[in-house]
Amino acid sequence: MGRSIMANAARSNLKRVILELGGKSPVVVFADADIPKAAAAVAAEITFKSGQYCAAGSRVFVQRSVYDVFLEMLRKVMADVRTGAGYLRDSDMGPMISQRQRGRAEEIIRDGARQGGVVLCGGHAKPGAGYFFEPTILADVDPETRPWREEIFAPVLAVTSFPDDAPLEDIAARANDSCYGLSAKVWSRDLQRVLGMIALFEAGQVIANGGGGEATLPFGGVKLSGYGREDGFEGVAAYTEIKSVRLGY
Repeated sequence: MGRSIMANAARSNLKRVILELGGKSPVVVFADADIPKAAAAVAAEITFKSGQYCAAGSRVFVQRSVYDVFLEMLRKVMADVRTGAGYLRDSDMGPMISQRQRGRAEEIIRDGARQGGVVLCGGHAKPGAGYFFEPTILADVDPETRPWREEIFAPVLAVTSFPDDAPLEDIAARANDSCYGLSAKVWSRDLQRVLGMIALFEAGQVIANGGGGEATLPFGGVKLSGYGREDGFEGVAAYTEIKSVRLGY
């Protein structure tokens, strides 16, 4: 609904518009990945800006043979995240934007837990001043529940496993089962597998094995994650008027 209103308003007097909207980005971790590096990266991204980051990988798929090991590493990293005011040197993650948004995150986590999800760490507002929230992992999440479907915009990870022998097409179908398509991540040492997942993801960007940010690359999404691109040549082109000239001589 929000996207439709924005798009209609933009078209009303022929304004050009680029919409970079929400996301519920999948992260696929294969057994041959660098598991400690993957766990650290997944935790760092979901706690970046207290999870209030549209491209954050918040739906995590882990190959079953390393599922328990990955979850334990992820839990340890998340448990070590220090919350506090951004100006404090010993603070890793700041507050959320409002009490209302923090309360919504708690509500969604409770819904997920009631429907079979296991809260491995966090899940609650921190007591005291400020809208601080505990870094949270919700494991074994049902794909039809709110923590899996909705963009929470909080430091909350929803995690599930996939069979060791699952074809790439099946894994990608589960990853793409979302109204969003802003970003996707894959972790594997097998380049052919990585390239296969890149081709199958329905997302505006794919990050493989923690590839870093690059302002010269276009950024934007598909489906309800928006349309158009920021940054890169495509981002510049969006603000450029093209003039064709036909010259007779």
